[in-house]
Order: sequence, then structure tokens, then C-alpha cells
Amino acid sequence: MATRREIVAKKCYEVCKRASPKYSRRGPKKYEFWQLIAMFLYGIVYNLTYRDLEEEF
Repeated sequence: MATRREIVAKKCYEVCKRASPKYSRRGPKKYEFWQLIAMFLYGIVYNLTYRDLEEEF
């Protein structure tokens, strides 16, 4: 059974992955506010830095 923390992390990951194809691999990535919030929560759950999050997504 998944814990609440894992459920939140999975939802955040899904939101960020759904939004990622909109951006090209070249150039700076610009995220919307709600995407940053989802990434921030995902980073808290897995103790990731912002750079780690950018690599992940």
C-alpha cells in the first residue's frame, strides 16, 4: 500500500511529465507557476535540489 507521501509524489510527477513535452530540449525551460509548485512538492518528498528536478523533468 502506498503512503500519502508516495501518492503526492506520483501525482506531482504526472503533472510535470504531462507538461514537459511542450518544451523543446534546446534553450531555457520556462515553467508555469503550478508546474513549479508540483516540482517543488516532488523535490521535498525526495529531497532534491532545483537542478536535480530540472534533470528529472
